[in-house]
Amino acid sequence: MKQPFPFHPFEDSLTGQILGEYFQREGKLDELNLVFQNFKKNEVDFYFTTRVEKQNILNILPDKIRKKHSEKAFDEIFEMLYSLLNSDSSVKMDIALELLEWITLGLSDSELSLHLYNKLFPTSLQLNQDFLNYFLLKYDSLLKDGETASKSGSDE
Repeated sequence: MKQPFPFHPFEDSLTGQILGEYFQREGKLDELNLVFQNFKKNEVDFYFTTRVEKQNILNILPDKIRKKHSEKAFDEIFEMLYSLLNSDSSVKMDIALELLEWITLGLSDSELSLHLYNKLFPTSLQLNQDFLNYFLLKYDSLLKDGETASKSGSDE
């Protein structure tokens, strides 16, 4: 059987990268690292979810999340994401961060986004609108940097 490929949340995910940079800026990265470590359980690393499993989850959860969002059932959305992080079989940090990104950018509901970030990653740093503003600016900047890098690479 093929070995799973390690997933590094602060490097392999824009959401993880931005979250890590924000906590670093606030001097709380050690706390966030501890929260992430707790999700690993006995594993050395997080691992990317297999393509088939990822597609199955991403075909189901967005519709469920939209429905619960329309009902303002934020704790039920939290439970959906938390179950990805607290799975007995394998922690799906990659999918949880991808869904957080989608919720933050796609649903544009700051109350829901902050509720989820604060419950999923509890630290002494209470995330607020400043974090969301930072997230949006940084996300946009990282996307533009990526576009610039890919354009300059294709010009050669």
